[in-house]
Amino acid sequence: MLAEALLRGGVIGLIGMLSLIAGGIWSALREPSRRTRSVVQHLAAGAVFAGLTAEVLKRLLEDPSGPWIMGIGMALGLGLMLFIRSYGQSSGSGMALGFTIIADVLADGVLMGLAINSSSNPPSMVSIVFVIALIPELIFLGLTLTDEIGGDDWGKFKRIGMPGLVGIGVVVGSMLGGWASTGGDNIKTFIEAFGAVALAYLVVEELLREAHKQESNPLIAGMFFAGFIPFFIAAAIFS
Repeated sequence: MLAEALLRGGVIGLIGMLSLIAGGIWSALREPSRRTRSVVQHLAAGAVFAGLTAEVLKRLLEDPSGPWIMGIGMALGLGLMLFIRSYGQSSGSGMALGFTIIADVLADGVLMGLAINSSSNPPSMVSIVFVIALIPELIFLGLTLTDEIGGDDWGKFKRIGMPGLVGIGVVVGSMLGGWASTGGDNIKTFIEAFGAVALAYLVVEELLREAHKQESNPLIAGMFFAGFIPFFIAAAIFS
């Protein structure tokens, strides 16, 4: 059972890695405009929130482990993100973004691995919808990694290769999520609560905040719900 969970986690992590590489390819071929960036960021944020609400938070509310384990996981997840933000800012803006992306990649991977292993066998459609919802966010992370950190100094090969290297974190995180899914309820609850808060923090404090720096108007802001509503309805249909 553990071997199967690790294999599933590794496979779903490879999908996440390919999504990061897709963002790097996008950057290598053509740098998106500020408006395009903002639209994609809003869409990705909405999709992630739909997945968190319909899959992860719903499962946490039904979890038998009790609120204490959940609360500890959420508090530690928030504490880690605040530490990363503080340490990154003291090290420079590039370092701050780099640490944030790595943390986001790991959180995505853990939640993907848990989602694909914690439900029925084969995985439920709701779990699959959640994994699909994370793909646009990972594509944008690959794009951000190359454009914001690499800048003009990175050639096409490095713009594609670096997201792939960071993508190893998605595979590791997904396998960790697979391992956690075979453990007791307390372990699953703690890791899922930890990852959910970390991901929510990253979407609100990094993705949306950065999107508003690029360009914002009522139509672009509405793109958040263009990402949220379809994924949430899809999860409701398959639930």
